[in-house]
Order: sequence, then structure tokens, then C-alpha cells
Amino acid sequence: MYMYRDVVRLHSKVLEVAWRLGSFEVNRYEAVFSGQRIYAGAWTIVSSSSEQVPEVKHVVRGNGKLAPAKLYSSKYSVGVENVDESELVEFVEAIANFEAWSPNEVEVDLTYNVERRVIEHPEGVAEEVKGFTLINIAVVQKGKAASLAIGFLGAPKKSHIKLIRGFLEDLATRARLLPRAQRLNPLAAGKWTVILYRDAAAALVHELSHLLEATSLQRLPLGFRVSEELSIQDDPFYPQSPAYRLFDDEAVEVKRKTLIEAGIVVGYLSTRETAGAGIGEPGNASGLFHRPIPRHTTLHVKPGDWRENELFEETKQAILVDEILEANVADDVITIVPETAWLVEKGVIVKPIIVSRIRIRVSRELKTIDAITRTPWLRVGLEKGAVVCELTPAIRLQAYVD
Repeated sequence: MYMYRDVVRLHSKVLEVAWRLGSFEVNRYEAVFSGQRIYAGAWTIVSSSSEQVPEVKHVVRGNGKLAPAKLYSSKYSVGVENVDESELVEFVEAIANFEAWSPNEVEVDLTYNVERRVIEHPEGVAEEVKGFTLINIAVVQKGKAASLAIGFLGAPKKSHIKLIRGFLEDLATRARLLPRAQRLNPLAAGKWTVILYRDAAAALVHELSHLLEATSLQRLPLGFRVSEELSIQDDPFYPQSPAYRLFDDEAVEVKRKTLIEAGIVVGYLSTRETAGAGIGEPGNASGLFHRPIPRHTTLHVKPGDWRENELFEETKQAILVDEILEANVADDVITIVPETAWLVEKGVIVKPIIVSRIRIRVSRELKTIDAITRTPWLRVGLEKGAVVCELTPAIRLQAYVD
């Protein structure tokens, strides 16, 4: 006998409008996936790219168990709007023709996504229909590219251009200055005061969250002191976030979950299976068509007391990192590879510099966090096909730079 069985369905519709260095594209995509999942001490999952639910011909058995959980048995819709294709075209054209760059220097890729996620479980049916927008912008000048990613629930309107104008101006400034960047003097490599801003701060928190996943072999122990300044909560209800949800991919009703409180690890991202093994509480499962794994929705870092101008004024010398190329965590070290970095002296951003990487030891440098600003930035990304977000203020700490 199996312990649990469900049927899962995913219907995805995508409207893409893109401007690529003077060329224009409008594309529509649609995909349907169906699957059946059985848990008998281990997961057996079969799926197909059709409405027809595939048959399970062999069940794998194991020694695991699923923790009890309250399953969602209702339907909701969020962010779904009637989209006028011409309005999306006007939105992309407005970005492409922004006065701070030439249309031949910019690429804009906008997608409005509508996903219908259904889980038919023993206690009922959980159904979500969600619409969200993802926008990626890159400006290329003198062979160097600066990028910006934006995401939100709902569809874009041309009027939104006014709301993101400041971000576009920042992007134009980075694109203009990036070709002038000089590599950091090798003799200056070593420990620096570092200000992580926007995507860089989000990347730090994102990588830290991997050490709070119940499946991680490097999982931080409960009670571990990360930093006196840091408090992090997984918030599936943050209203502007494309990661908004009322149930996870095991149909478990979600809730806000505190992971780090006043610098201390107090909780984990977990699934029913990992909770059944005694690690955390369920509610963070990601994956309809593979073994559900724990992932965050929107990581919300508690804002600090610092204004951004105060942070700079109180910093004698530092390296500011905003946009990044990549980030990862291995053993005790979080590594961030910047797209852009800036030298800050006596509270003033002096010049762009090229930095190979920023290294932060979880057991050491995170404890040096001494400033967190009041204003957060929402970063939106995709991880294994799932939308994940981080809502993070700027963070100042000590780190190794080379």
C-alpha cells in the first residue's frame, strides 16, 4: 500500500515581447504537463506533456515518511489580467527608446506569464491561477553590458514606465561608466568593507538560504549565530512578488516562516518528507514533476535603521557591489561575482572598478554586518523553473575581495 497519491497538472501560457538591438519580436508559447505522484516511503513520479495523466507502472518503496500537514482544498486567482498585446509592445518600445541610450544599444525581453497549477490530492483539489511579469534589460556600450531584471505580479502597463524610470536611469549610468572600469590593483586585494546593494544583497541572502534547506548537507544547525543584525523570514504572501502562493507543490497550506531571528538560526525550509525525518515543518516544497525539494518563495530581510545616504556618509572607504554575474555557496563560503563594482571613498562613489569575486565566510564575515538600510529591493529570479524572490535592503560588512 502507498501512503499518499496525487495527480498534478501545470498549464503555462507565455506572451513574450522583445526588442533586440533594433529588431522586434512577439512570441506566444503554451505548454501543458500532467503527472501522477505516489509516495510509499520514497517518491515515484511519472509525467507527460499532455492533458492525459500517465499511468504508474512501478512503485518504488522506501523507509521515509510524510509529516502530517494541512492540505489546501480551494481555488484562487492572482495577477491574472486581460492583456492587450499592443500595450505590451508600447511598454517595450518605451524602454527601447528611453532617452538615456540608443535603441541599437539595448535588449529588452518581457514576458507575461499565466500559470495554472492544480494538485488533486486525497482531501480535495488545490488550484492556483497566477499571472506575473518578468522583464530583463541589457544595455551594451563599448563592448560592455549592464543589466537590470524586474518582476512583479500582474501585467505591465505603459504607465509603469514612470515607476521604473529611476531604475532605467541607474542602468544607463552603469552602462556608460562600465567601460571605464579598471581592475582592482592586485596589491589591494584582501579584506575590505563591502556594501552589498540591490541584487548583490539579494544574492547573499539567496545563497544563505541554501544552508537553511532541510536537504542541505551543509545545513546550519539550529541555534547557530549568523549575525546579530540579520533577521530573515520566508514570506509567501508578499503582495508584489511573483512568488506569491497559498499552497506549495505538495498542496500544503503555506505560512510565513522565520528562518533567522536576531542573527540566530531558528527554522528551516522543509517539505513533508524532510519534516517526516524530523527536520523543520512542511510548507516549502518546490517541484511538481520531480521529487519535491525545499525552496524559498520571497525571502524578506528585516529592514534596519540606516538611511542609504547615512550609510555612505558613514563609510570612509568601501567597495560597493550592486549587479552580479553569479553567486554560489560551497562549504562555509558564499562567493559573489560582480557585474559592476564601485570604489567608495569618504561617502562618495569615486569610480567603477573590476572585481573578480567577493568571498564571505558564513562563520566569520557574516558576523561583521554592522549596517542594514531601511529600503528593500525586490529581486526576482528563476531556479529550476520556479520563481524565487528576495526582498533585501543594502547590507554593509567585511569581506575578502580580489
